[in-house]
Amino acid sequence: MPEEIIRLYSMQDEELQTRAQSQKSFLQADLAQFTPLFPWITGAYLTSYQSDIDTAVAFPLDNTVMTDIKVLTSDVNASVTEGKAALDLLFKYSEIAYPGDKVRQRVFGQDMMERARQDQEKMAHLLDHANSFADKAPYKADLLAKGYTQVQVDALATIAGNIRSKNTLQENAIAERPVSRQDRITVHNTVFDRMRTVYTCAQVVFASDAARQQQYRVYPSSGPSMVSVEILVQRTGTGEPLPGITVNINSLGTNPSGVTGSNGIVTLNVGTNPPDLISIQVTEGSNAAISFEDLPLSPPSDPEQIVVSI
Repeated sequence: MPEEIIRLYSMQDEELQTRAQSQKSFLQADLAQFTPLFPWITGAYLTSYQSDIDTAVAFPLDNTVMTDIKVLTSDVNASVTEGKAALDLLFKYSEIAYPGDKVRQRVFGQDMMERARQDQEKMAHLLDHANSFADKAPYKADLLAKGYTQVQVDALATIAGNIRSKNTLQENAIAERPVSRQDRITVHNTVFDRMRTVYTCAQVVFASDAARQQQYRVYPSSGPSMVSVEILVQRTGTGEPLPGITVNINSLGTNPSGVTGSNGIVTLNVGTNPPDLISIQVTEGSNAAISFEDLPLSPPSDPEQIVVSI
């Protein structure tokens, strides 16, 4: 089974695009200071970086994909409603054409109508069934004699075809959404990797200039307030919080303080200038430690919760 592609970043896609574009602009202005220390950071690297950003910007957001699906669903529902109206009209004409003859009245599929109302494919099937009987002798002549028209007969098959084609478009869009989401995460992860690399290089280029380093940060500075992070350790599958666990912080850039924990939740303060990523090890009882590398950390206004499952 293929592995799911995980987001490496915790900000919104649009924010990632904006921050990447800003960082790339700073890099372009400071290129002469980067290249001597990192010879591969050249004009070609800038062009490639911009290409990654443009690819991410051009990729449809999930809410755009969902909007398209909603439109397609609305189109299908509209054709189903049209089909119901067309069938109701045919059924009325059948009563007029065959007064007192319940068998002939109901040959057009009235008994299937109730189930078809809630099922797109059943509605298309019923419309085809009704069309096949309304378009052949002796029913066709009897209906036309009472005022039903050939256009209305043909419309039954047309509406059935519309329901099927629109339903196919809708189902394809729904099926493709997870693929689209994974592709979108992939292109944004590529940009995020660029951002992390450039920020690391900037720390070397501007080793003695904290303000210049700040310009290249992947995430914005949290400001003067202390940033807290909750690490919730839960059982895979059930989501049950796990007490009796130990969380070790492998890399934070600064030493955390105020580490507390109970019932599977460990809270730590990571300072006023937290890193972009943290790595942790989780130990349950005597079991071996499980490592979670490079978890994205975005300084929020309220304590952020990182969830890991073991």
